[in-house]
Amino acid sequence: MGSICDLREPHLAKKHPSGDRPPPSNPTTRNSKLETRNSAQRQLRVSGHLFSYSDVYFETKTHNSSSNARIADGIIIGNGLQAKCCAEAQSRPQMIKLQDVDKYIDTRFQRTFILKGIDLEVQQGEFVTIMGPSGSGKSTLMNIIGMLDEPSAGEYYFFDEPVHKMKERQKSEMHKNYIGFIFQAYHLIDELTVYENIETPLLYKGVNGSQRKSMVAELLDRFNMVAKKDLFPEQLSGGQQQLVGIARAIVGQPKLLLADEPTGNLHSEQGKAIMDIFQKLNEEGITIIQVTHSEENAARSKRVIRIADGAIGSDQKN
Repeated sequence: MGSICDLREPHLAKKHPSGDRPPPSNPTTRNSKLETRNSAQRQLRVSGHLFSYSDVYFETKTHNSSSNARIADGIIIGNGLQAKCCAEAQSRPQMIKLQDVDKYIDTRFQRTFILKGIDLEVQQGEFVTIMGPSGSGKSTLMNIIGMLDEPSAGEYYFFDEPVHKMKERQKSEMHKNYIGFIFQAYHLIDELTVYENIETPLLYKGVNGSQRKSMVAELLDRFNMVAKKDLFPEQLSGGQQQLVGIARAIVGQPKLLLADEPTGNLHSEQGKAIMDIFQKLNEEGITIIQVTHSEENAARSKRVIRIADGAIGSDQKN
């Protein structure tokens, strides 16, 4: 399928043009520094971060010299510097933290709990599966994480921001800018073409026309759907519709991808293809949380959380 998950941030993917080398460093500079060419705020550190971009160039100043350093497969290469960046050795930023979260429905005579006492932490870059029988609270938990529903009690932090204290407008902005959703039933807009469905999130984000065109065209190419861009959802197979759903979810470059039974309506081969895409997206740095009944799909993730009767029964790494 090609490089379907090349989701590098544009300002990080820019390479030094041929022959355009940075000026020599100050002879008094002795400390090794790694900094982005375009932004001093996006510094690369050999320790403390997991490098997830496969082809990024940084300006490197080491012992009175300047050169380009290339990151490839987690190894920094350039001017004699080589540092292996392993997941086990890195402390990833915390993305999600739920503390003693309840979700319940009050009636006149009783309180019915859907979720009770949920404590959960998810680090940036994880691929997590949530499993459990029907009615166990999986989708409710997913909706709370995705800011589509509110907990009845407890605290929810997203990148250390207290979501449980946010107003609807703030949560809408967070959802729009950081989260992508993929649904079992696709939820494509029947009246819009493939191109227009993928473009829709960018319209809500206020992305200008030329940039929208470029971003949608890139995803159509990666998912081999250029020839189908003018078709409507009813003219596509289930697998093709889910590809459009994934493209729509990631076109805005979200930090978190939530997938609720993403292969539930697909046959086995289509399901495997979708899971291949998820794994590649996760390798590029996108955090993924999926709800599934499939043990095979769960095995493709890095961590499995099992829920029963609204509570977390187990939490294990694969």
